[in-house]
Amino acid sequence: MPGRLTAETLRHLLRPGTTVFVESASAEPLGIAAMLAEDPALTRGVRFVGGWLPGINRFDYALDPDAVMEAFFPIRAFVKTPGAGRQIVRPLHYSEIFTYLRDVCPIDVAFLQVAPPDRDGNCSLGIVAEFVPAILGKAKTIVAEVSSAMPAPPLAVKIPYHRLGWVVETDRPPPEFPIDERDAAVAATIAKHVATLVRDGDTLQVGLGRIQHAVLRQLRDHRNLGLHSGLVSDGVLDLIEAGAMPRPLVAAVGLGTRRLYDFLGETRQVRFASVEDVHFTTALAAVDRFVSINSALEVDLFGQVNAEIADGRRVSGVGGLVDFMRGARASPGGRSILALPATARGGVSRIVARLAPGASVSAARADLDYVVTEHGVAALRYGSVEERAEALIAIAAPSERGDLERVWRDMVKEGRT
Repeated sequence: MPGRLTAETLRHLLRPGTTVFVESASAEPLGIAAMLAEDPALTRGVRFVGGWLPGINRFDYALDPDAVMEAFFPIRAFVKTPGAGRQIVRPLHYSEIFTYLRDVCPIDVAFLQVAPPDRDGNCSLGIVAEFVPAILGKAKTIVAEVSSAMPAPPLAVKIPYHRLGWVVETDRPPPEFPIDERDAAVAATIAKHVATLVRDGDTLQVGLGRIQHAVLRQLRDHRNLGLHSGLVSDGVLDLIEAGAMPRPLVAAVGLGTRRLYDFLGETRQVRFASVEDVHFTTALAAVDRFVSINSALEVDLFGQVNAEIADGRRVSGVGGLVDFMRGARASPGGRSILALPATARGGVSRIVARLAPGASVSAARADLDYVVTEHGVAALRYGSVEERAEALIAIAAPSERGDLERVWRDMVKEGRT
């Protein structure tokens, strides 16, 4: 049987040079994090590794100057911890994060959150599966926050209670993440265009954000939709209740409100699966008519996508964007859709002649299929260089099109296309 976790136990487990995997998203073990916060010296010389999400996971585990927080998104851009240690960001696709954790990164200790053991002695990982299966077979010690408030979906990944080394019990519910409704009118217009590209019977991947939520709202009159996605949200639940999404669904993470969590804890319609089953191209190629719907910060006239850098500052990571775009290409009848407003706040165009120096190319031009703004749809998959530029200029903000056309003509004239 596992022992009861104490600060003294952590002091014994977390020696300098120890690598600790920390579960993230809506199953972050914040009770264990609070124990570290009470004694930051516990983190001295420790390397923490996790798939923490900007805006979702806000605790800085590298509390000591000699600690390291190894992430795949720039958490330190959102969290300011005086005296904290280093943060390392590895720019990996979600599928590569999984293989990195499984095949490359040593894991001495894993910090997880689980539901209490069932009658068979197994603990559900609850509403988050994504990266944990990559490390379960290799972690030397598993430390778990056992939460009585964690939903235990019938089709979730489970771990035997006896496999846990140390536990701390809590009744803290998963954090809730209601949708930000700012710029709702623009998002709704974009969503109407996206909905024209979705057909009855498609299987969707939809990310988290205002535009994606607006898209789900626009699909309520569709029928026989499926879901194979990194995320299941309140918008998906709305489609289920509207009768638009009756099929078995697959997701890696549940992220939303208590209403969603209560549903996920009871339904057999949603199966939680690892990134290997959700993001890998081999898995997506087996899904007929897979349609990915994501967003980005800007697209240039070549079709190159920046989803990471805003105003010269890294605000996101590579994530699952390219995994899903390429998976849609590999799927019979699949399509990938990139939806974004034509302008950012302040009126700056998101359709640009060329990505600025220093901007990341998150997705190559050959990966792009459809790009959608509030001004229409650009179909790029089989377009020539010139056809792509023309289609993207046509969906830019009207006030920007003249400048984009002039810059593009100059680039063609100078042979820079």
